[in-house]
Amino acid sequence: MARLARAIVAAALFASGGLACDGEIGSLSPEAGATMQPSNDASTPRADGATQDDIDGGGVLLPDGRIEPPPIDAGCATPASDAGPTGSIHDVYPGSSIAAALASAAAGDVVVVHAGDYPPLEISSVEPAARVVVTGASGEHVSVEALTLERTAHLAIRDLTVHGRVYITLTTDLELSGLVVAPLESGGNTLSVDRSSDITIERSRLEGGVRTIVLYTGPLPMSEWVHDVRIRDVELVRGNRCMQVIGARAVTIERMWCHDLDPSDWNVGIQLSGSDDVRITQSRFEGPPGARIGRGLTFGRPTDVAEGGELLTVTHTVVASTLVHGFAENGILLEGTSDTDIVNVTSWDNGTAERRAPGLMTDFSFGGNPGVRLWNDLLETIAFHPSDAPPALVTHVLALEGGSGEALITGDPMFVDRTTYELAPSSPAIDAGITLPGTPGLDLAGRARVGAPDLGALEHGGVPVCE
Repeated sequence: MARLARAIVAAALFASGGLACDGEIGSLSPEAGATMQPSNDASTPRADGATQDDIDGGGVLLPDGRIEPPPIDAGCATPASDAGPTGSIHDVYPGSSIAAALASAAAGDVVVVHAGDYPPLEISSVEPAARVVVTGASGEHVSVEALTLERTAHLAIRDLTVHGRVYITLTTDLELSGLVVAPLESGGNTLSVDRSSDITIERSRLEGGVRTIVLYTGPLPMSEWVHDVRIRDVELVRGNRCMQVIGARAVTIERMWCHDLDPSDWNVGIQLSGSDDVRITQSRFEGPPGARIGRGLTFGRPTDVAEGGELLTVTHTVVASTLVHGFAENGILLEGTSDTDIVNVTSWDNGTAERRAPGLMTDFSFGGNPGVRLWNDLLETIAFHPSDAPPALVTHVLALEGGSGEALITGDPMFVDRTTYELAPSSPAIDAGITLPGTPGLDLAGRARVGAPDLGALEHGGVPVCE
């Protein structure tokens, strides 16, 4: 996992957030830091209506409208899910059964699995009164052929390599942390979550699959959807679609790095086909070079995924401090959504050698897209379908062409390079943004936005919150 962490930092994605920095860029330590807190509770409203509650990421809104960054020593780590074992330790060695050790564990116990290759781990109807942890022994390589959890509760699975699929169904209160999931066979879905709730997936690398992660309920009422899912500090590689959501609500995606997708087939960063209250922040989606079909973020198209798709809608979506580039058809596509906020997003260099693809476009085929709000964005081109409802807000956006609204800039954002998409010192996007409710306080690299926010995912001169 250390290799993964260094690679992600090198890509400017995990310079802070989910892992604690020990003082050098690219050098990470796993200790959890304190939760970031603002240095005061100022709530003076601005002329544009923003208050302290509108600043995400721990910054402080000052009376003059500037954003004061959180304290440098606030810590950057994702807090540990629990305080550690409170019960007995159960050691498992090759030749013995992980499932049997888990079945004998009581609330608060820890099952420590020692180095070796183990058969598929199938856990069914295990519901202790409180959290039980199954973990690979520290510093030892532990692999299982596959992982299935059905009708379980209050479990944590940590620090394992899985050489097959991960399937989770009818489960609640589950943590998956420190996993490497690399199926040896192609096809299928790498990690599937079906009709489950309170699921955390963090600090993990997942490979391959038609869908690398899928949250699935299908055409059922929203009350029965997968819900309360947290995905953070994950790397998704070599699949067709990094993630698809087909019936899920209350989903938070933080610091996801999606890259090296399979160019031989249609590829997507994230596809929302039925969702409510999905928030995507500080994430990076990179399309595969040479692909002819593919979309970075595509939200809508509910009737494509299941019979009775009228029950599947895409509502209340937020994308913030996120970079999308390199996808052949478009960066962001809305095709049957409502109430979508896109703020401090860079969607650039999408398309092929023959054509420039929109940074953002809408399609009216699935009922239009009411309630679109864009601000502080870098969108190479903007293409709203002429039959679509007018966007609710377009302001402080830079594009080469398309779009209309207030404080729009037409021109070159002047990136330092086309890998990191950092802004050059002379960029017109610097300090060109506005603070509105929902403006993120941290950029893609985990730096606090200082003064008037820049446009796009990355803040020029932003203050690291972890050093």
